[in-house]
Amino acid sequence: MIIKITLRTLTLLMICLSWQAQADNDCRLSNIASCADDGTNWLKLKRLDDMPDVVWQGEPVVETEVPAANDGRRFCILAYAQSPFRYAQPYTLTFSGRFKDGQPMLVGPGRKEIPVSLKISGRTAYNAIDPEQKTIEEGRSIDVNPGAFNINCRQMEFNLEASVDRDDILAFGDEAVFTGRFTVHADSGLLSVSEDFEVSVDVKKVYQVSKLQDVILDQQDLSGSWYYEDMPFCVFALGGGSYKVNLQSSNTNNDFHLEGAPGSIIPYRISLKGDYDSQWSIFSASGDSEHPYFASPSSDCFQGTSALMRVEVQAADTSASAPGSYTDTVVVTIIPD
Repeated sequence: MIIKITLRTLTLLMICLSWQAQADNDCRLSNIASCADDGTNWLKLKRLDDMPDVVWQGEPVVETEVPAANDGRRFCILAYAQSPFRYAQPYTLTFSGRFKDGQPMLVGPGRKEIPVSLKISGRTAYNAIDPEQKTIEEGRSIDVNPGAFNINCRQMEFNLEASVDRDDILAFGDEAVFTGRFTVHADSGLLSVSEDFEVSVDVKKVYQVSKLQDVILDQQDLSGSWYYEDMPFCVFALGGGSYKVNLQSSNTNNDFHLEGAPGSIIPYRISLKGDYDSQWSIFSASGDSEHPYFASPSSDCFQGTSALMRVEVQAADTSASAPGSYTDTVVVTIIPD
């Protein structure tokens, strides 16, 4: 009987030790976890991985988030006293990394920086954090108070999201990869842990046309043997770059003419040039410009313009036309050169 009792006691002890070792291994063997304990109290930050890289190609906003595990679990932060139950303890979250005027920043080549919005939200069973997302700012702390026992990761899951606005990319970015590495710090007053995560956005070159307007010709626009009206506009390329222009008429045969009363048309042409005394490209039908031009590196062309479009109608072609309004619609497309 003594031998049997001893064996049973050893079996129970082996099961208990095996469970504790597995818990320790979860922290020791993972490169996306940070854990601390003093023998009685534990603080664990687990499953905080880098955000997947995203590509920006002109969208109003680009977003990414800390990925979930294969089984759907989010990263969690636990603070508790081990015995006799897992009594949850409050803790405070803070964040560090590259900030500018309190705003998280992503860094690219040549020390260029673009702002990134970082938000954390709680997916907890006890509303330990506001259900609403909280914006991460330099120096801001977020208090988490679970107020429960038998706490586990499933009850203390969080999500981190990052977003970059188009306007910020156009104003401060370039065609390059922008990255930022940030650190989550958790402090229970007894223990502290921290873990890093990375945000990366691959910014592609985009072109933008702005300041185009409808062109209206009337008798006051006559100069010599032509009616014409000039329209300056802005062509922007992220980081600058050359381009050609494609003009496409709404006419079914693609030639340039204005349509008025049924069967009544007036031919016209469009002449186009860029800044810096570039050469004119002349269109009498849909097609691409003969010459390339240079886009402005400023999204508003430094509050000016970078190209000129001239719409021209020969006076002789209007003399036999019936009175009335004549119109056509032209689609302007920028082609990277």
